[in-house]
Amino acid sequence: MIKLPARLPFAALLVLTCFFSSYSVAALQNPSSSPTPPPPPPTNIPAVSTGNPPAATPAAAPQSGSTAAPSQPGGGQGQPQNAVAVDPARLQKAVGPIQATPAAAPQPTPKTGPDTYILDWNNGSATPDTVYDSGRSTLRITNVNDILYSYDVKVTRLNPPDNDLSQWKGLIQDTINALTQSANKAAPNTACTLSSPLGTEKELLKTIGDHIDQMQPKASGSTKCSSTPVKRTIAAWKSLREQYDQFESGLADVQRQMKDPSCQNDPQLGAAVKLILDDFPKLQQTVIAIQQKVDAPHIQDVSYDLKRTSDYDIAVVEACNDGATDHAAVTFHLNRGFDVLTLSGGFLLTKLQARSYSVVASPVAPPANSPPGTAPTAQNVLSVDGLGSGMRGALVALFNYHDPFEWWGNRPNFGISLSVGPVFDVSQGKADTSKFGVFAGGSVHLWNRLFITPGVHFGEFADFPQGFHNAGDPVPANFGTPTPTKRWTGHFALGITFKGRDLSNLTPASNNAGSGASTPQTQQ
Repeated sequence: MIKLPARLPFAALLVLTCFFSSYSVAALQNPSSSPTPPPPPPTNIPAVSTGNPPAATPAAAPQSGSTAAPSQPGGGQGQPQNAVAVDPARLQKAVGPIQATPAAAPQPTPKTGPDTYILDWNNGSATPDTVYDSGRSTLRITNVNDILYSYDVKVTRLNPPDNDLSQWKGLIQDTINALTQSANKAAPNTACTLSSPLGTEKELLKTIGDHIDQMQPKASGSTKCSSTPVKRTIAAWKSLREQYDQFESGLADVQRQMKDPSCQNDPQLGAAVKLILDDFPKLQQTVIAIQQKVDAPHIQDVSYDLKRTSDYDIAVVEACNDGATDHAAVTFHLNRGFDVLTLSGGFLLTKLQARSYSVVASPVAPPANSPPGTAPTAQNVLSVDGLGSGMRGALVALFNYHDPFEWWGNRPNFGISLSVGPVFDVSQGKADTSKFGVFAGGSVHLWNRLFITPGVHFGEFADFPQGFHNAGDPVPANFGTPTPTKRWTGHFALGITFKGRDLSNLTPASNNAGSGASTPQTQQ
């Protein structure tokens, strides 16, 4: 007990009273077991609007022992000591609306024109497989896996393709679907639960990223990238896209917790902001890029000048990381639709006469004043075989050079050509003409099988012997065999010939794909 003087000034008494009051309050609020006061609250935590008026800051509440009362929004009494400072601008942006990732939108396959050749990567077939029109054409490789690979197209001769497809295992696995239960979302709770949806989203983020990385083809040393069919890749991506959509929808739960006043000082708040502003946009751009490839028609068009008189081998190589995959090159073959030259043989109907001359004895009637019973006499006259205005037959072999122009009259089942070839006489008599002649004309062919050729037959013609003008002219005695006057001339003829021997082996770099001016199509 401290004794106070009986008489003290009023000012001194007032000072002593304040001292003892302050000492008593400090002793109650700060027991000897907790001598260190809590640190002051951070001053950079922004106020986040939750849609409700902010709660008023209560007066200082007394502490009971070492247990602190729950902190109120904006207060500093319950501030965690390990809270991470968050940039107010980034936090405000992180709780804003999230732009949704576009859904799948498959693009239509471009129209197929008459100059488009469909080359199916899966089976190596070409439709159509014959080139009927020359010019700039489109070689369209279909069913390519352009999601993962690129394709090198070369018009060259390669080995036949080998459909060797490797297995693609373990791309898509089930992931944990652990979202905050609706009851917990609706129930009032003063404690922050940001770590629950944030942990689920971070786990989904890692799972999706790992699977996308597994999708990318990789080569290791001498081992080539494995080839995967496009249908298998699309099916795997569809499952992975469902997981991504689940991840994106779960971000709303994270934002909902970030707006909760009780989470303003949560140590996970910085990680949540980074997830939404940094990690999610990167993943979203990757998903958009892959989805655009998935939605594409999965074709590769190559423009090339094709000639309808040539055969083509188109080799396609699947590549990844600047190297070929383990899928063998696929080779497509296109046959020529037209030949430059076709051989045909058949008959020639010609107006060029094949005359032969001889001396024969012709009876001569006795003169009119001869006595009755006078026998007729004989006289040598000129006999001519092969006279007449009609047509005779011969054999002909034609070289048909086909029309090089592309117009409506030049088709696979119909066309024209310039034809020329030798003529061989088949007369049974003794023709005094050469056995050899030449026929030239313009042909009309049907299906490149039947050639009808009007033209001119050039050959050696045996005219009357000198001094004779008509058959039956008298031949002087001891005249001998008449010698015709020979000259070359041309007369109209009509050739009917049929496609003959294949001439493709007469030209280099050709094959046995067909030798006609055109290869008939299935549909006429």
